[in-house]
Amino acid sequence: MIDRLRPISTATCACKICGSAAPLFGVVDFHKNCEEARGVQLPLSGNPVYYRRCTNCKFLFTDSFDDWTTEQFKAHIYNDDYRLFDPDYADSRPLANAGAIVRLWGAIRQETRVLDYGGGNDRLCAALRQAGFQAAVTYDPMVPEHAIRPAGKFDLVTSFETLEHVPDPLAAIRSMVEFAGDPGLIFFRTLLQPADFDQQRLNWWYVAPRNGHVSLFSRDALALPGSATVTDSCQLPTTFISRFAPCPNTSVFRCRHSKNRQAAVWQPDARFRPTYPSQSRHFYSGAVPLGIWTGR
Repeated sequence: MIDRLRPISTATCACKICGSAAPLFGVVDFHKNCEEARGVQLPLSGNPVYYRRCTNCKFLFTDSFDDWTTEQFKAHIYNDDYRLFDPDYADSRPLANAGAIVRLWGAIRQETRVLDYGGGNDRLCAALRQAGFQAAVTYDPMVPEHAIRPAGKFDLVTSFETLEHVPDPLAAIRSMVEFAGDPGLIFFRTLLQPADFDQQRLNWWYVAPRNGHVSLFSRDALALPGSATVTDSCQLPTTFISRFAPCPNTSVFRCRHSKNRQAAVWQPDARFRPTYPSQSRHFYSGAVPLGIWTGR
């Protein structure tokens, strides 16, 4: 039996991204996981997990685990059985992501310090170190050997399939920004809700509390100006400009340096349309990309 979840309320609450109304949307059992289509079917746990969906930005989230500690997440989700529900975690995904980083930034590897935020077992960073990157450090509070917050700033902060696991994604992004140098780049990826999500609803395979998927993004949830709350509380030497790329389920965020060192503001700008990843460049004229979100 898992630890007590937050008691459900039928009252509408505020969206964690834009603050708009987020009523109850549906419910699944705690044992719903990403590998069910491959035959990993668990018996019902008897623990209902309710999800809410924002009426404005369509962000989907559950607040069932908002009161859990890191130790509770480790005991009930990120335990020895986690590999059954995310078999790509150990090797194939981190090695593929490391290969992408080498292709995009290999030319400046000797001068690039990399932090992999939420990087799990350090497999990605080990591959980068072997490939010649000056420094590649893993930070993941759920993994004891990588749970100590690293010191210093990093030229490149990566975060692959991490935002869907955090109950407070804006706080996670703020934390990543704190690690980024000036100039610096934050390279994100999280799977976005598919075009037919309104038909699939919580039958979508990525709605998986047993995998720890508590925050599931729409494209609008990543791009709305309301997301400026990410940086409202930390005065940064940058202005963030949300810009869309033409690839399916992809959006690009760019970082422009501001002389007045005011807090960041995000706003859509349809003029910036690079392809991903072949035309994605490390430096732009007068700007540095802050991050890329992509999904299938």
